[in-house]
Amino acid sequence: MADLIKGDTVTIGVTFPETYDPARIINITAALQGREVASLEDESVVATDDPRVFLIKLISNVTRNFTGGIPLTIALTDTILRVKHTKPYGLYFFESPFAMQDAGTKDVIDLNVTLNISEAGLTSNTTLASIYRGYSAYEIAIYKYGYTGTEAQWNSAVNSARVAAETAANIAAIKAVEAAASASAADASEELANDYADAAALSAQQALNKAGEAAASASAAAASANTATTKAGEAAASQTQAAASAAAAQAISLGNSTGFPSVRPTLMLDFANSRSVSREITFARNSIATYFDARGIMRTAAPNVPRIDFDPLTGECLGLLGEESRTNLLLHSNNLGTRSLKPGLTITENITSPDASSSAIRIDIQEGEDKFIRVSPPTNLTLAEGDKYTFSVFAWAPTQIKISIYLFIKSPLINISIATFMLTSVPTRYSVTLTVNGYTTQNSIDCRIDTEAEGAAEINSGTFFLWGAQLEKGAFPTSYIPTASTTVTRAADVPSVVGGAFSRFYNANQGTFYVEARGGRESFGVVISSGSNAIIGRVGPTLIESNDGTSYFSITGTDIAENWKKVAMAFQSGVGRRLCVNASNVATTSNYSTAMLINAMYIGAKNGQHYWNGHIKRLYYYPYALSDSQLQALTSY
Repeated sequence: MADLIKGDTVTIGVTFPETYDPARIINITAALQGREVASLEDESVVATDDPRVFLIKLISNVTRNFTGGIPLTIALTDTILRVKHTKPYGLYFFESPFAMQDAGTKDVIDLNVTLNISEAGLTSNTTLASIYRGYSAYEIAIYKYGYTGTEAQWNSAVNSARVAAETAANIAAIKAVEAAASASAADASEELANDYADAAALSAQQALNKAGEAAASASAAAASANTATTKAGEAAASQTQAAASAAAAQAISLGNSTGFPSVRPTLMLDFANSRSVSREITFARNSIATYFDARGIMRTAAPNVPRIDFDPLTGECLGLLGEESRTNLLLHSNNLGTRSLKPGLTITENITSPDASSSAIRIDIQEGEDKFIRVSPPTNLTLAEGDKYTFSVFAWAPTQIKISIYLFIKSPLINISIATFMLTSVPTRYSVTLTVNGYTTQNSIDCRIDTEAEGAAEINSGTFFLWGAQLEKGAFPTSYIPTASTTVTRAADVPSVVGGAFSRFYNANQGTFYVEARGGRESFGVVISSGSNAIIGRVGPTLIESNDGTSYFSITGTDIAENWKKVAMAFQSGVGRRLCVNASNVATTSNYSTAMLINAMYIGAKNGQHYWNGHIKRLYYYPYALSDSQLQALTSY
C-alpha cells in the first residue's frame, strides 16, 4: 500500500450511460468512510464538455499510510428518483516501485466509474477501486493488467490508438448526419482501434490529456464511430424517445400533474438514502458515542463525528441520530461488572456481544428461590421529587424466557417500577423508567433483573444473556454509553448549517422547510431551530409546533416519539405561516409580518436545550412558500 501525502489529489471520472438524461441531476456526492468529501454543489465535483461525464476531485488534507481499503460511496440526487447511492467501493492506493513520476500523472483520471441508475439504486462497473500513484501508463499496463509487450511496442500502440481515437471522434462529431457516407472510414478506425483495445482502455485518458482535448478512449471512440456509422437512424429515434420519456417523467416528478413542488430545494439533506452527512453541516459532540451499522453491529463514533444510525433488527437506515447529553451511572457496564448474584444463577464471561466484542455474560438458571442479578451505581445520588431515571440492558436467550427488570429506591425497598419481557434469540434492548415520588431523603437506586416474571411461577432452568447495562437520569433510554472504572458522559450532538453554507440556500422573505423525523421525547423537542425560533418542533406527545420567536402555532398529530412524521412549514413575509403534517389539512397563522431574519440553522436542538432525541431521515429547504396542495403532496411522498 502507499502513503497519501497532504495536498495530493485523486480524480475519479464518473460516466452515465447515453440512455440517462443528465438534466435530471441535482447533485453528485462522494463519501469516504461515511463522511461526504466532495459535492457538485461546492465544485469539488465538476462537469466536463461531455454532459454525461463528471470529475470528482479529492484533495488529501492529511498525510496518511493506507494499509487497507477505504470505503468510497458515490451518491446521486435525481429529480425523479431522489437520492440513490452505490454500494461502497474498496478504494486501494498503490505506490510505484520505480519512482518514475510522470509529469502529467496527477492531472489525469485515476479511476473511471460507469454508473447506471434505476428504481433499485445505483449500480456500477466496479467494486474494487485501485489507484496507482506515481506509475507511468506503461507500468500500470504491466502491473495492473499484465501487459507483456516492450515499452516501444506499448508506445507504438498508444500512438496508433490516439490517432485512431482522434480520427474516429472527429468523424463521429462532424459527420454524424452523414454517417452512411463515412461508414467505411469508421469501420477502418474500429478495426485499428480493436487491435490495440487493451492499450487504449488503459491509457486513453493520458493519451488524450497530452493531445489537448482529444476524444475518449479508443474503445469508446470505436463504439461511438460504429454507432455513428451503422446505427445513426436508430440512435436518433432512441434519443427522441428517451428525451420524451425523461421529459414526461420529470414533469411528474416536478408536480405538473401531481401537485409536487415545481421548484427544486436549495438545501437537500437526505441522510437515510445517502447514508452520509453533507459537508454543509458543521458538527460538534465533545465525546464518543455509539450507533448501529447496517449489519446490526454496535459501533463507536469518534468525538465530533456524526452518527448515521440503523435499526439493528431490520437493517433500515434511520438517518442522523441526535441526542442530549447523558451519563451512564453504572460501572463496568458491558458485563455488569458491579453485579451481585443470588444463588441459583451461574455466570459465564466473555460471550460475543452486540458490539462484536466478547464482553457479554451468560446466565444459567438452576433450582432455587428468588433468583436475580442486582447492579447499583457506585456513589450516592441526590434524588429530587419528580426526577426520572431509566435502566436499560441488552438481553437475549436461545429459547424464550420471560424476565422482569426492576428499578427501585433502596433502603427501604420502595418506589418500584417493573417491566416484564419475553426474550428472543435476537439481542434486544429492554428498559424501565422510575419517577421519584416522595422518597427524596434516600440516596440510592438499584437495578435488578429477575428470572421470575412478575406474578409468574419460579423458573428453575434455562439460559439467557446480558450485556450493556445503563442507568441514566431521564425519562427514556438513549444510545448506549459503555463504562469501565468510572461513570461516562456522552456529550450532546450539535449539527448546524452556518455562515456561507447557510446563506447559499436561505431566503429570508419566504421559504419552506421540510423534515421527516421520529423522536422529540422531551416535553418540548426541536428538530430545526435558529436562535429563539423553533422552526419545527414538538410540544407534548402529539403537537407539532412552529414559532418565529414571538408567536406560536401548532397542529395535532399522533405520537411522534414512536412514529415517523413528515412535516412541512411554509412562511412568507407579510402573509403568514402554514404547517402540514403527513398530508393533513394545513394549519395557518397570519402572525408573521416580517422577514424571518435568521443567519444559521441548528438541527435537533434549540439554544443548547430542547433536544430532539431521535432520528432525522431527511431535511429540505425550498426558497419559496409552497402552496397548500404542494405541502400536502410533499408530506405524502
